This record gives sequence, structure tokens and C-alpha cells, in this order.
Amino acid sequence: MPDLQPRPFDWLTTAPVRIEATREMAVSAAAAFAVVADHERWPEWFTQLKRVEVTGAPTGVGGQRRVALAGVVVDEVFIAWEPDRLFAFTLTHASRPMAKAMVEAVQVEPLGDDRCRVTYTQALEPHGWMKPMLPLMRRTMRSMLAKALSSLEQAAR
Repeated sequence: MPDLQPRPFDWLTTAPVRIEATREMAVSAAAAFAVVADHERWPEWFTQLKRVEVTGAPTGVGGQRRVALAGVVVDEVFIAWEPDRLFAFTLTHASRPMAKAMVEAVQVEPLGDDRCRVTYTQALEPHGWMKPMLPLMRRTMRSMLAKALSSLEQAAR
């Protein structure tokens, strides 16, 4: 698979393109994070994913997984992992790379015993040929993330 340029977690704040969705949920931070940390459940709430396979350690920084989406397979390495708070990875390989680099993060903020705020951020450096498609891509990805967060809340109940 073609390589992508791995990036550290703090690249989320400086990436050329950031797409983000946030949702307050009527579930605890621990319940939301438990679903996020359960790799095999991702296709249940992030419906664009077809399959998730753990290929290294299942948790913690340095853990790895392979994710199959419609028409593309990507390898990911965890770059941040704080139980009940933060899950982040960088893409290292893609069968059809649409970006030079990509980092994704799911941040969970407790708002009380049975409430939390979840923010899903995708940060990327697109290939030059992708730039004309960025406005459509942003809208599509933001909508996809919002739907995934809604489904995440249902899965965490």
C-alpha cells in the first residue's frame, strides 16, 4: 500500500485541513469511550467502515489496526490514548491515498455522571489534485462525522 506521512497528535492544530463534529451525549464519558475503544464495534456506529482488524496492540500509543471502507483499506497507528478521554491515530498506509497525511481524534469530555461531549476531528494534508474538491469533501465529511456521533451515542446506551 502507498505510504502516508505519519503525523503526531499535535498536528491536529496545524494541519492544512480540519474537519470537526461535536455532540453532547446523554451517556457517561466512560460509556462513550468504551464503544470507541472497541475496535470491532466501529462499523456499528461509523457506518462507512466495513471492517476493523487489530494488527498490533489493541490499546495505547503505538497500537495498530487496519480499517476497510468502501473501496479503500487503511492502516492506522494510535498516537494518543487516554482512557475515557482521548483516542487518536495517524494513517500510515492506504490502498488509495486521498491525502499526503491524516490524523483523526475522538475526544471525550465528561459533563457529569451521565453526560459527555464528544468531538471527532479529522485533520489532513490533501494531495494537490484534491484541492478543487475540498468544499464538497468538507461538507460530506462533516455530515458523515455528525451521523457517526449520533450513532455512537445510541451504541453507548
